[in-house]
Amino acid sequence: MLEAQTRPDVTSDKFKDCPVVWDTGASYGLLPFRSDFIDYVQADIPVRDVTKVNKVIGIGTTLHKFTDANGHPVYLPCVSYHLPSTDVRLFSPQTYHQMHGGYSEVYGDCIRMLLKTSTIEIHIAREKHNLPVVFDSFVSTKTKRALASTMRSGLCHARLNILDFFHDNDLGTLEVSPRFWHHEPEHYSNFCAPCVGSQANENLSGPQKELLKWHWKLGIGMHRIQILMCERHYHDAEGVTTILPAIIKPKFLTARNCVVPACQSCLLARARKRSTKVSRTQPLDDKEGALTRDQYETGDFVSTDQFICKTPGRLPTGYGRESQDRRFQGGTIYNDTASCWCHRNGHG
Repeated sequence: MLEAQTRPDVTSDKFKDCPVVWDTGASYGLLPFRSDFIDYVQADIPVRDVTKVNKVIGIGTTLHKFTDANGHPVYLPCVSYHLPSTDVRLFSPQTYHQMHGGYSEVYGDCIRMLLKTSTIEIHIAREKHNLPVVFDSFVSTKTKRALASTMRSGLCHARLNILDFFHDNDLGTLEVSPRFWHHEPEHYSNFCAPCVGSQANENLSGPQKELLKWHWKLGIGMHRIQILMCERHYHDAEGVTTILPAIIKPKFLTARNCVVPACQSCLLARARKRSTKVSRTQPLDDKEGALTRDQYETGDFVSTDQFICKTPGRLPTGYGRESQDRRFQGGTIYNDTASCWCHRNGHG
């Protein structure tokens, strides 16, 4: 085994016999072995327990083996942290259900996972550990290679790579095997567009980026965040003024009074359906195919028409901060009569 070759304290039996604990309180899974992952991102996340602080060194998608009610093996993916110092595997049911649906029922002596295609029961041995534990959970390398190409990346699905809003995100350390390159596009390390809060975005100032990151973190309005960044002055009936410090201490002092930037999620949430004012007509049977009756060849007869759009359109490049006169204001439509091929060019 890979872990047994690289870590002296890990034997082949320990790797195979390491149990899986079905943990309802785990936000994500937790595993001690690197070879359990089918995709992987290096990380450096401190995790505090009762006596010390441990370090999570990676995040990725893992496979766990369960047995359904009919005795057939079922392999479930999960997003998990890599913590070498732990001695058990933790499976997060809430992460799986959020990604793939289904639900779980917890009873006094067992838990039941009701999936789309099967039902899994895990019994709780109260006289031993009083936890839902699966001991026969080892997934061989051959099985992982056979199933990994059919699995969606849980890391990309859960978008763990952009959870830390206050640090620049670098996906260049994503370790993906070449055998995945021809499958899902989510296996690529550059699938995300540039973040507006990154240092490379010159359209927003430093205070605006800090305000936007606090907005993403707290989920409240940016005007309210600016109020929390200011000192609070209170006056009592006797004329005494009490000044309390700011609840949020910004790195940039001008963040408390800067121009509030636009948030894409808020704009989408406040969007309203607008009428397109489209009129529908019923084509006549005797007019069907009238333009192609003379058997035109491709390119012999091309129709063109121009249109003007009152709502300026975004350019395919940039962050959408270009001025109104530099956006698309209309375009030209070309239609080939013989092949019915249609093409549109946008004009600024």
